[in-house]
Amino acid sequence: MEEDLKNALREYTDAYLQNESLETLTDLLEVVFSLAATHGISSVELQALVMEKLVRQERLEALL
Repeated sequence: MEEDLKNALREYTDAYLQNESLETLTDLLEVVFSLAATHGISSVELQALVMEKLVRQERLEALL
């Protein structure tokens, strides 16, 4: 299943790079959330990690 998700990630990434549609971007997010689930992380937890990373980056940028 994880290999199928990785293949879907490649396909949707290629499709997004070709047409940059929001629908394809949504498909990418669905695959990313599914991949996160294979690592035991929910989509909400993944989004929280992204937000934490953004906060850390903003703090770093403020120091520079």
